[in-house]
Amino acid sequence: MSSIFMMILLGVIVAAIAGIIVLQIFLSKNNNPWLGLVLPFICLCFSVIVILGCVPYSTVTTGYQEMIVEDEDGIEVVERKEIKQEGENTFLEGTVIVVITFVFYNIPTAILLLIYFAVREKGKSDKALEKMKLQDL
Repeated sequence: MSSIFMMILLGVIVAAIAGIIVLQIFLSKNNNPWLGLVLPFICLCFSVIVILGCVPYSTVTTGYQEMIVEDEDGIEVVERKEIKQEGENTFLEGTVIVVITFVFYNIPTAILLLIYFAVREKGKSDKALEKMKLQDL
């Protein structure tokens, strides 16, 4: 029963992706050049929202634990030990996580921009060819 559900879900996902690609091609063919940038802009905004959601989890709160211990001579010494909460990241780890997340979530943006520029370039060459045909007459 679950394999049928998974097949239906996969079909819906593939249909949605195909619909988005067809919509991007349609919007890119329009005379208004800004219309083809709508879907990439929406994807970019989504990735920024995801990054803003990651930021609180990439901060670090470090603390120190002080312990009074006796050394070999019997003298009490204060020992400071840096502690890190479980599940928190250092600044470098947090930055790497944010950058990788940003790049990962912008893959659809890059694909939609590639479609946009390919369709616009083809449209420019088609217009130039039409212009040449009109000049030949």
